[in-house]
Amino acid sequence: MNDLDKMKINNMTSYVENFHSVCIRYRPKRKYFPKPGFMRRTMLAVMAYNENRMAEVRGDRNISVVYQSFSKAKGEKVVKYKKGPPSEGWKKDPVDKSVERKRQQRKGKPMEEDKNKYDENIEIVLDKLETLLNFDSDDEDN
Repeated sequence: MNDLDKMKINNMTSYVENFHSVCIRYRPKRKYFPKPGFMRRTMLAVMAYNENRMAEVRGDRNISVVYQSFSKAKGEKVVKYKKGPPSEGWKKDPVDKSVERKRQQRKGKPMEEDKNKYDENIEIVLDKLETLLNFDSDDEDN
């Protein structure tokens, strides 16, 4: 019965591998990033991965090539599907907002935070993300 949880579609190894391949594009293993940069790059990777998955659900990301490949594990040929390029349109909105914010800020003038526009849920999300990304645990010492 415990193995049934592992069979859920969200626990498939292919999804984890796919997410890690997206992460490597945003934060390569051979480069060091300070914690704030690492967290920002991870957030960008999450946004990119989520947009790619949503594009698949919406049907925006079509299969471009169908081919056969030999599977060592199965000992036979299996059909594989190559999808079209991922959508990069999601990047436009955060960039436009950043440019507009800088335009409103003007040269050297700090921006005033509007307390009414501040979303309290962002704090919850950031706390959970920080907990997930906390690699400085004391468990490593044991």
